[in-house]
Amino acid sequence: MAIVSKDLPDSLVYEMTKATFASKKTLAAAYKPFGTIEQKNITRSPMPLHPGAIKYYEEIGVKIPTS
Repeated sequence: MAIVSKDLPDSLVYEMTKATFASKKTLAAAYKPFGTIEQKNITRSPMPLHPGAIKYYEEIGVKIPTS
């Protein structure tokens, strides 16, 4: 999870989120628990999601609740 300002551009947060999951194997090699993270579990987040992150998750088929 990354905490970002709501003022960051949507395109930047989208690319950050996409790049994070594109590098999952590399990140998991450095921090093993990262290997267990699944994008679909973002729906359990207690924090509001940035619109840029929402765009990425919806693009890959994760249904984001409105609340």
